[in-house]
Amino acid sequence: NFDLKDVPSMLRLIGLEVHRIAPTILAHRLLLDGCIQKDGVLGLEGELLINGNSIHLEPSQITLPPTNYSFDATKIDVRLKADFTNLGVLSQVFPIPLIGGQLQADMLIAGILAAPHGRIRLNARELLFKEILVGNVVAEITSDGHRIATEKVEIFNGDDTVKISGAYDINARTFDDAHLNLKVKKIQTYLGLWPTESYP
Repeated sequence: NFDLKDVPSMLRLIGLEVHRIAPTILAHRLLLDGCIQKDGVLGLEGELLINGNSIHLEPSQITLPPTNYSFDATKIDVRLKADFTNLGVLSQVFPIPLIGGQLQADMLIAGILAAPHGRIRLNARELLFKEILVGNVVAEITSDGHRIATEKVEIFNGDDTVKISGAYDINARTFDDAHLNLKVKKIQTYLGLWPTESYP
């Protein structure tokens, strides 16, 4: 069992350099329960709580492959949900650039790492990154173990819009039927989103 109320101190303890972005660290709690089952499967569940915002790891499983197999053969069954009325709280706990906005997301990934199947759904409002307003984001990505499909990725910020669709063939390692629809009045507005140096 893992119950932590000071993530920055833990990061320093394991040798990670923590750069302070926010002036204060919000009260938070990271809970993680794990157990090795009789068949060698690692069972995990937990949650991160920050000022009424949360990430929940629902009961999940990880099965490592035999030693003569690649790590890509690891079997996973992971279910994750996130609910943030204020994404900015993450910048007050973790050493990441300043972010903001609201986010609801859920993820279900199963199968082997090399060819997972599942879905990711995301809905963000007034998303802010590095003090730059990105806007509202809606995304849905699915995989059947052979093909990762971008069912919908749409970003709206006033009159600026970005729409992305297409698929990636896992076996052939090629993109299929990819489309990008970009309508931006002033691209300079978003140049700060791209990294100019390593972080942190």
